[in-house]
Amino acid sequence: MPLLQPEQQDDVIKAEARYAKPDGHGFMLTNGTGTGKTYSGLGVIKRFARQGKDNILILAPSQGILDGWIAAGADLGLTINRLDSATTAGKGIVATTYANFRDNRHLGDRDWDLITADESHQLAQNQAGDETGSLNALRALTYHPDRLHARARMQLRELADEIDARQAEIKALSASDDQRSWAAAEKKSAELAPKLKELTTKTDAAVAAMKAKPRGKVLFLSATPFPYVKTVDYGQGYLFHYQGEKNPGGYNQPDPRGAFFMQHFGYRMHTGKLTEPEAGVNSEVMEREFHEWLKREGSLSGRALTVDKDYDRKFVLVDDAIGNRIDQALDFLREAEDGRYSDIYDLVYKQFDYLARMRLLEAIKAQHAIPIIREHHALGRKVVVFHDYNEGGGLNPF
Repeated sequence: MPLLQPEQQDDVIKAEARYAKPDGHGFMLTNGTGTGKTYSGLGVIKRFARQGKDNILILAPSQGILDGWIAAGADLGLTINRLDSATTAGKGIVATTYANFRDNRHLGDRDWDLITADESHQLAQNQAGDETGSLNALRALTYHPDRLHARARMQLRELADEIDARQAEIKALSASDDQRSWAAAEKKSAELAPKLKELTTKTDAAVAAMKAKPRGKVLFLSATPFPYVKTVDYGQGYLFHYQGEKNPGGYNQPDPRGAFFMQHFGYRMHTGKLTEPEAGVNSEVMEREFHEWLKREGSLSGRALTVDKDYDRKFVLVDDAIGNRIDQALDFLREAEDGRYSDIYDLVYKQFDYLARMRLLEAIKAQHAIPIIREHHALGRKVVVFHDYNEGGGLNPF
């Protein structure tokens, strides 16, 4: 009796069809909660392993979720090794958290056949779609053309660390009011020059070699993959590709990313900047069409849970005044001309970190979910609430 249900087998077939395309570097499953995305993902992994491609990395937000992957992998005869240390790339199929992933430069020592990103929305976490450390690492480790230098720096980490330490020392000496310190800084700068040239030469050689290597494949798993429109950026180079010149000439001419957002999400160029759609643009329709476009392209597949019960799966989508004002304030600090508020933005962003923002969002959604829950209770129904974090300490909304 097969371990995978027909629907899960179909997920594997769709992933393989995508990877067989010349530009099919990524595939996304947006299946709902309870549909067995983990087993679908393991089915893809099993197929890679059977072909002798066992340089496979599984990413998840927490150790608990990794436990589930390891146990389920055993059901399919897969040995998955937990990678807890940031000083090794492990062997065979390995699984680690996003926290270890973004800090582990030793992962650059292996050519990855497949990286499976569970809860892939972790790769892009804010409204601006800013690149996270995890996304930078994913691009580097899969030979994404935009991050080949980052991959080279992983491999040349000892030399890079030595240079960073020396540069920090020079910077500290240069900040002193003592002329002897300035002289020492100049001397150390001259001594450092050959090392900088060595790093540049080795980096250029490494990047040239990487361009000849095949891209690693990525499998994204998330029921809610893009929290904000701009977070679709993390799919660039995997699920789709920005087309066109990187720096087109002419005022109000969009770059490839801008042209993509204008085509799919109704954005516009205004005073030389990419701006959000005007009031008359139906953004929800365009976002749904973007989802359908990805499905037609064969880079995305999604389905809901099929059960013989009165089942309805809702996401609490909240246009909340407080949340919007917080987003607007962060945008104001980040986008101010000449970066005049950049220090304040960095301080606020550091204190109001990802976990804090997600907890606030969960609290806002919890408040808006209460009337929906009460309506179902009044009809005699049972309600299950899924949320992102299950922690103690009284800080979480549920």
